[in-house]
Amino acid sequence: MKLDIRCDKYQFDEARHKHYISGKEVTGTTTVVGVIDKPALMHWAVKVVTEKLGKLIKTIPYDEALIEAKKEPLNKKQEAGRFGTVVHAICEHFNNTGVVLSCDSEELPQDVRDLAKTFNPSSEKRNKTVQLKAEKLVGQYVSWFKANNVKVLYVEQNVFSESDYVGGIFDMVLEVAGKTYIADFKTSSGVYPSQFIQMGGYHMQLDDMTERGYIDPMDIAGYIVIHLPRKGNITVHIKKETKEYRRAFKACLYIYRLINEQLWSL
Repeated sequence: MKLDIRCDKYQFDEARHKHYISGKEVTGTTTVVGVIDKPALMHWAVKVVTEKLGKLIKTIPYDEALIEAKKEPLNKKQEAGRFGTVVHAICEHFNNTGVVLSCDSEELPQDVRDLAKTFNPSSEKRNKTVQLKAEKLVGQYVSWFKANNVKVLYVEQNVFSESDYVGGIFDMVLEVAGKTYIADFKTSSGVYPSQFIQMGGYHMQLDDMTERGYIDPMDIAGYIVIHLPRKGNITVHIKKETKEYRRAFKACLYIYRLINEQLWSL
């Protein structure tokens, strides 16, 4: 399930998560999209700190409670990241093999199984509850997959653009109802425009690779976000405005180059 890429200019350093074209480091797709402001994150962080502080000051001195409460946004982010990694790994295994695994399956990489044990390290019972939630979401994904007769064309594919000096890795390319879509798993609390703009970036890179003859043409009909939130059930979001989202990625790239004083590429 990998693209047949007729070019050896691109390299990816997995350990450092760096993209290179002809030995020169280029910008990652997610880094480019990171220029989009996310004001909701600030409100979320304040809410998390305030709630944690309210609980702690009942049991420990205020100064100590404040120090601990300030750590809570990072703790929550890491916890969500662990959940997302495990769900993603199980879904990816299903895409590759058609087999659905449990969170503790020995067929999963050891690091993924270790993460599944730390969903809620303070309570083994609560940790198991979150594991069951992850497995329930994967089951919902499998049901959607089968109900829509989805075909997986490519999984975890590195792509790049020599024209724009960017590289990235998309989750999947799927065929749904005879049409081809770039798709992404997301376990975030919500679905955001930046997620579709990111896929517009992958699409733009596929276009560049096609124009240079590195891959065969691919008719992308749209983008799909498969939303698997820890709190809630699966929802599937489809956008077909591919031209607009590619333009949006270009705009993000221009802003990124400008604020990082990379005027040579503008």
